[in-house]
Formats: sequence, C-alpha cells, structure tokens
Amino acid sequence: MGGLGKTTLVKKVFEDGQVKRHFQSHAWITVSQSFDIVVLLKRMIKELAVPPIKEPVGVDQLKESIKQFLQGKRYVIVLDDVWTINAWDDIKYVLSNNNCGSRVLLTTRLLDVARASTFESHGHVHEIKPLSDEDSWTLFCKKTFEDQSRPRHLEEISRNIIRKCEGLPLAIVAIGGMLALKDKSIIDEWEMVLRNLTVAHKGGYFNELLNRSLIQVVRTTIEGRPKACQIHDLLREIILSKSREQNIITLASELDVIWPEKIRRLVIHGHVQAGQESKCFHRLRTMLVLGGGFAPSLSSVSILALLRRGPKLLKVLDLTNVRLGTFPDEVCELVHLRFLSMRNTWVDVIPKSIGKLWNLETLDLTDTSVVELPVEIGKLRKLRHLVDRIEYLGVGFKTLAEIGNLSSLQKLLGIEANHSIVEKVGNLTQLRSLGITNLRRGDGRALRLSLEKLINLRSLFVQSGQSDEIIDLTSLTLSLPFLQKLQLGGRLEKLPHWIPSLHSLLKVRLWDSGLMDSQLQCLQDLPNLLELGLTDAYYGETLCFIAGKFRRLKRLLLSSMEKLTRATVEHGAMPNLVERSIESCDNLKELPSGIEHLTNLQSLYVSGRTSSWIHTLEKNQHKESDDWRKIAHIPEVELVTW
Repeated sequence: MGGLGKTTLVKKVFEDGQVKRHFQSHAWITVSQSFDIVVLLKRMIKELAVPPIKEPVGVDQLKESIKQFLQGKRYVIVLDDVWTINAWDDIKYVLSNNNCGSRVLLTTRLLDVARASTFESHGHVHEIKPLSDEDSWTLFCKKTFEDQSRPRHLEEISRNIIRKCEGLPLAIVAIGGMLALKDKSIIDEWEMVLRNLTVAHKGGYFNELLNRSLIQVVRTTIEGRPKACQIHDLLREIILSKSREQNIITLASELDVIWPEKIRRLVIHGHVQAGQESKCFHRLRTMLVLGGGFAPSLSSVSILALLRRGPKLLKVLDLTNVRLGTFPDEVCELVHLRFLSMRNTWVDVIPKSIGKLWNLETLDLTDTSVVELPVEIGKLRKLRHLVDRIEYLGVGFKTLAEIGNLSSLQKLLGIEANHSIVEKVGNLTQLRSLGITNLRRGDGRALRLSLEKLINLRSLFVQSGQSDEIIDLTSLTLSLPFLQKLQLGGRLEKLPHWIPSLHSLLKVRLWDSGLMDSQLQCLQDLPNLLELGLTDAYYGETLCFIAGKFRRLKRLLLSSMEKLTRATVEHGAMPNLVERSIESCDNLKELPSGIEHLTNLQSLYVSGRTSSWIHTLEKNQHKESDDWRKIAHIPEVELVTW
C-alpha cells in the first residue's frame, strides 16, 4: 500500500551519518513501475562512482562493470519502489554477496516481490503496518498544531479526519500540513476535508493555477476566498481553440461555425443559428445558456427544438434567462438530469412529472413565479439543493410534508413555513443551508426542535409572516457549531442566548428586530464575525461601539433606524473595519463620533433625506470642515441624498 512510509523510513536510515561512515559505497536507485534497465544501471554506476566505460556497451557489460567494482567493498544500495519480480531479477546479478557486510534495502508495495528478493539471501521482510489511532493522532497534532495548544472545538473533527486517513502517514502529514495553514477558529474548511479528502488536492491545483497567474481573482468573499475569477483573453482563445480541435465544448455564440456531429457539451451564448437545432444530440451531456440579462434572440422555440432532438443522456441543463413561461414537458423526460436551473425563466408551475427526474441533485427555481411545489417532489431522493424564488426578500413557496423524505438535501432555500413542514425539516440532517419564510410564532417551538437536529447547518435564514410577529428561538438548547451565516427577519423579544456560542459565525443580518442597546452586546465578542447588517433592527436613540469589541469585523451596515440620533465609535473598536454603510437613518444628527479611529476603513457610504446633516456634509465636501477632516483618510466616500 502506498503512503505507509516505506521510502521515508529507508531514507532516514540511508542518510544517517553513522550509516554513511560504516559503508564504503552508497547508491539510492528509484526503480518505479516502468523502468529502463540501461538507464537504471547507468544511474547506479554514477551513484557508486564506478569508473566509466568509454566505448559503447550493452546491458551485460554494464552489469559486469558494477559487479566487479563492488567486489571487496562494503556497500549499501537502496532499490526504491520495485513493482515486479522481473525487475528484481534484472538487478540482482550485480549484487552478489561478497561477505563484506554489505546491505541491500528494497521497498515495494507487493509482498511477493519482497519475498522473492529475500529467498536466496535469506533476508528479512519488514512489513510496515498502518499507524495506530494513538500514533496517528500524535503525528497529526505535531504537523497541524506544532507547539500550539489544540483548540477543543477542533478535536472531534480532527479525529474523524484521522480515521479517514486509515493510518497512512503520508495522508496524515499532507492533510495536517494543509490544515496547519488554515484559520483554526473557523471549522468549515476542516469539515470540507472530512467530507471528501480529495478536495484538498483540488484546492491545491486551483491555488497552483492562481500562483501561476493562469487564473485571476476579480472578486472575493468577505472572508477573502475567491468568489469570481477570470482568465486572460489570450488564454481564453487558446482554450477555445483546443476545445474546438478536441471537441470538448461547442460554443454556440460563434457565427458561421458548423457544429460537430458528436456534441457532448453545448454552451449557448445568446443565440442559436438557424438550422443548427435540427441536428441530432444523442451524445449531449451538458447544455448551458449563458449571458447577463435576457437574450431576445434566444427564443424558447429554439431551446425546445434542441430538447426534442433526443439528448436523452443529458446530465446538466441550465436555462437561465430563457423566456419559457411554462415548464417544458421535454425536460421531465431527461431522466439522467442531475442539475437543472430554471432561473429567471418566467416559469410559474412545476408539473407533477418532475417526479420522473429521480437522478436530480440540484433544482434552481430562483426568480421564477413558482408558489407551490407538487407532492411528487418527494420522489427526488437524490436531491441535494433546492432553491426557490427570491429567498432574501422573504418570498417563499408552499410545499407538502413529503419534502421531509429528501434526506440528501443540503440546501433548502425559500420554503414557506407551516407546522407540518417545520417539523419535517428536522429529518433533513444533511442540511447546510436553510431558508424559511412566513414563520408564525406558534411554529417557533417546532422550528427550535428541528434546528436542534441540524448540526451541519452553515447558513440559516428565518423570516416571520408579519414584520411585527415575534420570532421565538430563545429556548434552543443545542448550539449550531458550524453556523457561519445567520439572518433573522422579524420581531425578537431578545436575541437568542446561544448566539455568543457560535464561534464559526461570520455574517449576521437582522431586520425588523426591535432590539435595544444591551441586547446587541452579545454580538460584539463573536470571535470571527466579519459582517454585521442591522436594518430597522435597533430601537435605541444612541449606539456605541465599545473599545476592543468587534475585533474582526470588516463590513458594517446600519439602515432604517428611525430612532437613532447618535452613534459613537470608541478608540480601538472595530479595528479591521473596511466597509461602512449608513442608509436612511434620518434622525441621526451628525457623522458618527470617533469615525476617525477607523484607520483601516476603505469605503464609506451614507444616504438619507436632503434635510439631514448628510446634505450639509455633501455641500461642504471641498471645504476644510471638521467632519471632512475626520473622514479624509477614507479612500472612497459616497454621499447620497433625496
């Protein structure tokens, strides 16, 4: 088995100073699965410093020269990564026993090769076993945490990762080394590695492309992760050229280009040339429609014509921005579909035949007019992502309790609450993102009981049915250890007491909350909070950001706080803030006091009524006023009045 540490162990012995002094000649030869005996022998001659043979020679002469050189010498030779008995037979002739105390060490993954190599010399086979759980843990901690103390919240997930490594030192060292570079206060990336260790290798490949400038990051998340990337125009042309040559992708935006007969991946960029939709698409696996906004020339007729041409093996179908109006019957015949996007297609009804798509993993209905899902949605047992309408505006869709059967769901956004649905959500223990709208106070207890089961949640969105209806989540007994994003819309009698325990929380957004100053204080010590948005969430007249609090906060939004008259920033508060926005806080009397302390602030956006202090500040922006001196260090300042 690879990764057990065979080569590492032998190398440690081979390079030991005492070993080097004991033997007169030394050679390390990597054999590998496909070796050339001539190349290998010449490398051995070089390593051992055998006097070179001037005239051209064959294999037998090379072997004889090495054998003669080693006569009477005490040597150590390592043959690393031997795959076949034939490879050993080709080499062993030069390694005759000269009774000088010489040693040959051979590493192999195959036990029969090991035994064959020791048969004549009565050698010893040392079979390396996987590390024990205890030794695996020790190695992982040494590589990952070094001399630092181990964070308690990472211990359970660390041990689970180690179990996945199955005692292989190479895997433990590789994964541990990667995790050593991660922020140990954020658990999400550790969970990602646990779910699929191959993600680590993919991430390394992606980072390599970035380091070589083959991919350029154009937008990042608040945590600094790449969110949108681009490639250079020249590199794009090279990729497109190679795609055409090797029939990897067919790009439909290119005019006067004849499509190949065997299309597997079709990208439609704005239009379909006349006559092309009449082709046969039996081999088609992926069809994407690209472009920002609607493409008038891309009609639903063209798309339906393509779908009727027999792409029965289609797995990925993205119809974003195609003006369909009605859900095409042809789509429900594509039983191999795994990904289906109907974003912005004007679809308003999902047919019962959706139940035929039993392989479907992602169904995206964002910005459609769908208000209800059929009971047949419960047949999609492989469904992992279900996104509907405009979740962030609180517009949900109605569905039935059968959605509780979708045990593979990881993302469920835009679901309209009723008592039965809220209860069944607790069965979806794989959920990572949950968005619930129209929650009534009477359903609060059922939601709390469901949330206690959803320990894998990363994102939670809850909005009440009415802006003055209370969201009651205060008696939740279990924490949500992986939660990174929390959005609560509706009246809160008080903030849930479990929020301060959410050490992974990165973003909080509250609106229509009706909170007072003391109730917001539980947010200020969240160790990883990067973004805070408060919209009509605070009913106090003064708001103070205390020194030493919100230490990692980067983005702050204050909006529609009608009673707020004064805001203060103490020296040392929010030391890492880079973006601040104040919108429609029309009773605010002046620029927040102490804003000059925010030395890392890069952007300030302020909007409000013309009669406010903002208008005065806007008029005096070219003058040396006290307020302008306070914000002179901010590179980007935008003032908007109406």
